[in-house]
Amino acid sequence: MLKETYFAVVAKVKKANPNAVFYAAALKMPFFVDKTLFKAHLTVLAPTPELLKEFKTIEDAVGSKTAWVTSNYEQRFRSQILNDLNALAKLKELCIEAMEKDVYLVCWEKNYPCHRFLLLDLAREKLAEWKINVKIEERAPVG
Repeated sequence: MLKETYFAVVAKVKKANPNAVFYAAALKMPFFVDKTLFKAHLTVLAPTPELLKEFKTIEDAVGSKTAWVTSNYEQRFRSQILNDLNALAKLKELCIEAMEKDVYLVCWEKNYPCHRFLLLDLAREKLAEWKINVKIEERAPVG
């Protein structure tokens, strides 16, 4: 299954699911995380520095949900990934790997809104095209 989590709980998730594989989908890895828990650091699946900086600047002023909308984050990130053949190929690889074991996309944010959720959505949308039959974690409704 393709899943998501955040850096602060990776060790706990790994302890509960020792066969799981973790991929950092962020521009930078935090100093506090055990990097040996990660199979790879995939900056290709992270938002661009420009998008992240704009989002964080707005978030500091008005909060994450407003920043998400104001920065047009979702559309811009989806476009970034959909127009990057390397990113799509990596996402497809992760889906194939997730047919055999739990694969986690990991970044900084604890909750939605976060690009991890968009990556799961994009993977779900591409499954038929890729002819892959894999389960992808559903996100709880945002209210």
